[in-house]
Amino acid sequence: MTRTGVLLGTPTYMAPEQVMGRKDVDHRVDLWACGVILFRLLTGRRPHGGSVTAERLASIVKDDAPPLRSLRPDLDAGLEGLLRKALRRDPAERFQTAE
Repeated sequence: MTRTGVLLGTPTYMAPEQVMGRKDVDHRVDLWACGVILFRLLTGRRPHGGSVTAERLASIVKDDAPPLRSLRPDLDAGLEGLLRKALRRDPAERFQTAE
């Protein structure tokens, strides 16, 4: 059981709608988390910065992740596009299914 206002999960992998405490959270938060994992695997860093949890959560809500190829220019542009879509702040603009 959880309560309103209680942070549940690992902040780095939380989608913006989770951070904002929206009630319409669905499976697309998992697609966001997959994007974060892939970003970290490819770059060795988080897509959203901040030295403390509150800063990182604020960045997730308001900042785009840096372009993948700004950190790894050797990677394919298509992969950068995939990550850009996976990490859209608006869930309607993200992938709608894992398929």
